[in-house]
Amino acid sequence: MSVTSAAYYPPVVAFQQSYVSRLAWVDISDLSDNWDMLTVRIPKIANEILSTLDSAVLKSHPSMTARSGKTLLRNQLLFVYTTYSDGTADSNAIVVGVTIERNAPHVIIHGDITNEESGKVYFELNPRSFAGSDEQILMRVKKAAEELVSHSQIVIKAAAEL
Repeated sequence: MSVTSAAYYPPVVAFQQSYVSRLAWVDISDLSDNWDMLTVRIPKIANEILSTLDSAVLKSHPSMTARSGKTLLRNQLLFVYTTYSDGTADSNAIVVGVTIERNAPHVIIHGDITNEESGKVYFELNPRSFAGSDEQILMRVKKAAEELVSHSQIVIKAAAEL
């Protein structure tokens, strides 16, 4: 096959196209039209809210470190989280996170406070299922993150078990 052929894709492009095609199931009403909402706005706002836990947790456990992030998953559309650990590569962590899942045509939003290694759940929000616009999804994610933050004492107690 010639490199100039319209069907030729360099390996990276072919991988990206394959990866994107596997993510095609992500379509959720208006959210599918706004990838920026899913990959930038929602994680940014959720992590800003979750990071308000940092001062309380790190004041109680000064040797710990906090790390925020997001993960796009195949079975969970988006997971936005903050972890608290002693900072070593092999360390266990307490994870405070909000998950957005697809259950077409609905979105399910839930969150929890868990031990990363053991899977022990210290606190769990009741999953909330709804169909809505980007802004409605964003507002519900914010509420879930705020509710998790309101349970800072659970995070502090869980961190003490590490």
